[in-house]
Amino acid sequence: MAGNHSLVELASKVTEMATAVTSHMNSVNAPLPSLDKDGLHPYPPSPEVQGPRMMLIESLMDMLHVAIGPVEFQFWHSLTLKHDMMVIGVLSEFDFYSAVPVDGSATYVQISEATGLPTDVVRRILRHAFTMRLFAESSPGSDDIIHTASSAVVVKTPELASWIIHNTEEVGAGCVQLPEALRRYTAGKDQMTDKPGQAASSLALYNPDSKPELAEKSFFQFVAEDGEGERKGWREERFGQAMQSAAVNTAIDPPGLLKLVDWASFGNATLVDVGGSTGHISQAIANIAPNVTCVVEDLPGLEAKFDASLTNVDSSVSSRISFRAHDFFTPQPVQAEIYFLKHILHDWADSYARKIIGQITPQMKPGSRFLIFDGVMPPMADEKGNKLLPLPAERFLSALDLQMMVVLNAKERTVEEWKELFQSVDAKIHLDKVHLLPGTPFGILEFVYTG
Repeated sequence: MAGNHSLVELASKVTEMATAVTSHMNSVNAPLPSLDKDGLHPYPPSPEVQGPRMMLIESLMDMLHVAIGPVEFQFWHSLTLKHDMMVIGVLSEFDFYSAVPVDGSATYVQISEATGLPTDVVRRILRHAFTMRLFAESSPGSDDIIHTASSAVVVKTPELASWIIHNTEEVGAGCVQLPEALRRYTAGKDQMTDKPGQAASSLALYNPDSKPELAEKSFFQFVAEDGEGERKGWREERFGQAMQSAAVNTAIDPPGLLKLVDWASFGNATLVDVGGSTGHISQAIANIAPNVTCVVEDLPGLEAKFDASLTNVDSSVSSRISFRAHDFFTPQPVQAEIYFLKHILHDWADSYARKIIGQITPQMKPGSRFLIFDGVMPPMADEKGNKLLPLPAERFLSALDLQMMVVLNAKERTVEEWKELFQSVDAKIHLDKVHLLPGTPFGILEFVYTG
């Protein structure tokens, strides 16, 4: 961070950026978000809003550091952050959100009855939640609890609760175990272990050392197999809902990124959506690229959900999308012009990512392409020493990278690391284009197979 920023200087920057954001939103008649339960409106994705908004958040983060001071910052954060996540997890696990009517209120006793927790526990959990602006007393000292914007949004978008619980429970447990996982499997080595079963979340959720084969067991296998009888697969269903929430989060799926690709230049092309789940990304591509026919590949259990997802899709789009059961660790059965992988390779360490790519290359012909929609870790600064991402985006991307480490022993990659990965599979695969949206941590990399 360059320069010394006083509270007054930072406050001035906050005012400047807040004014810029508000002025542009007013100019396009966009509603302004607020803390009120009805203040759920997202910020427009336009650069005129997102640019100053990122600078506003960065200035606020710096201002908080300066206002708290270094000693208190370390003391407070080591005390409060773990309890922030704990409370967020309890609110979701015991569904405090539904216990309070969105357009009304509930007493502590009523919330206790709805959640099954003692009233004293409810009071103590909510008291900390209030400090994060999750729920509020209708007036100071009141027994009537109402929603704020950040609590009401969970009621109005239920899949968000699955995202929260996935992070507080499965990922959170792994975060606690990361030091032990590093000590046990990585310390003293030149590189981090690549075994998915030796990830920190694996250590937290099951004992990967009990059987040698468990070192290869990924988080995805665990969530698919966990539970017995009617409960079997409950984690997988919840994880699927969490990923649906991620798919509609503008930070994870930047609007407009697909439109940066020159789809018309591919002519009449077949696109294989590798690991494409229920086909939502193929639908988006088919909507903007009438010359492209999509084949969605994923495990057989997703075919029914794929079919259901096309129910209300216009036939001009749905007629160009089909499903094929396929495991991407086995040989690719379809020859195509484009192989599209969205948020697939960042789930796997390099050795496994090479296997996925290597199963596809035998089907490629000169001019065939990989389109990789994934995280692109930028350098910390350019050659002139200027930072490339605003602090909130940098923090978000570094957190995603650590998420991959904790859950899967995988990582986000820089452009150079992406190039090295594909070249290590086949020297005839060359990076042709990189499409990035300013201020976002994701991109689409086009690799061409020269044959």
